[in-house]
Amino acid sequence: MNIKKIYKYLYLILLINIFNQKVFSTESYDEPKVNYDIPIQKKEFNMGKNEYGDADLIRTCYQYSDSILVEINDKGNKGGALIGIEPSNNKTNFLNTCKKDYSKFKIKMTADGYFGGKINHYIINNGDDGYGAQYLFQINKINNDKIIPVYEDIRHSMKNYKYIRNPNHKLGVRYWKNLKADFDCSVYEKNCLEKIKISNKIPVNLNYTDCLKTIKEEIKRLKKYSVDPSSLNTLSGNHFFIYIEVPDIEKAEKYKILSNKIACSYIP
Repeated sequence: MNIKKIYKYLYLILLINIFNQKVFSTESYDEPKVNYDIPIQKKEFNMGKNEYGDADLIRTCYQYSDSILVEINDKGNKGGALIGIEPSNNKTNFLNTCKKDYSKFKIKMTADGYFGGKINHYIINNGDDGYGAQYLFQINKINNDKIIPVYEDIRHSMKNYKYIRNPNHKLGVRYWKNLKADFDCSVYEKNCLEKIKISNKIPVNLNYTDCLKTIKEEIKRLKKYSVDPSSLNTLSGNHFFIYIEVPDIEKAEKYKILSNKIACSYIP
């Protein structure tokens, strides 16, 4: 084989490898690298004690290009923060707006939880401490001088949770959605786990292999510490989650299931 044939052969091998990488490679659920809007500046103030005198009032101010958002967190009132939003421009005084009386904000809301972040004209609130692995989150939309709730659900607090920025300022989300189980039976009983699929109207067959493995490992761990693990043998002793994507949160019914594998987490 002469040198030209060798080069030609190597070139063909290179082209085949590139083709295989582009056409046949399948990456599993590549997470979009999207974060909250980054504020121009952020300041936190301790406003003293609340009206009962037993907890601090913390005021956190965020300046964005189009608005100033203020969260008032009463440390004595767990799980609920006041949020005031004021449209702004380059002439708006950040500190004066930050310190103004809550009742005078143009847009006001009481969060069921705390301010998580802002994406375009959406405000994301993260709920108070979840029960076990559960974690509530809410998405609200700023519409002129009103704030409108558009999405709320319960997700797995320890697993992937991503926002997707779409054209025309639309917002999507990927997360491990909590499934309802408004009945009870043994997780080892035939068809018991499949009832979750039916009650949640899931159109695909679910894979419970990892889920059952998690339950068995947790039972083993609890036994080690002499804790009764019997509750984990039933549906009522566990949370169940499925990985989904909602491309547009304002059309929540059009969601996609990204994996048929169920995740489990026990209820403490």
